[in-house]
Amino acid sequence: MWGFPMHYIIPLLTGWFGLSIVSYLMMVYCNRFDDELDELNNQMASSPGATSSQRVVRAGKTVEGGK
Repeated sequence: MWGFPMHYIIPLLTGWFGLSIVSYLMMVYCNRFDDELDELNNQMASSPGATSSQRVVRAGKTVEGGK
């Protein structure tokens, strides 16, 4: 059981499963971060101090005037 093929298949499988787990965790974290940014963006856009000359962009930063 612990011969030649196992020396190649075990690292291969653990690598793919490890990458899958890391990718899933990164997806969950990034989605939560994106939701927090959207919430902050909505709060900044609806705050009474927001003026028409300021524009709130997707990243949550405030840009004066223009594009």
